[in-house]
Amino acid sequence: MIGSNAIFIYMFASIVPLPQWVGIFTQSMAGTSGDLEPLLRAILVLVVEWLFLIWMYRSKIFIKA
Repeated sequence: MIGSNAIFIYMFASIVPLPQWVGIFTQSMAGTSGDLEPLLRAILVLVVEWLFLIWMYRSKIFIKA
């Protein structure tokens, strides 16, 4: 299911600065300590990529190399 567009999401992640976009939201979620901000950012980036792949699969969008 998700592996059907694995190359696409790999290339997408290297072109689009998704961690910077997600960083806007994780800075305020990290609280005052800021120690959890890198972990929250990584988890949120993974969730956004996964949701994007789920949407592509359900819409029957498959990118071939």
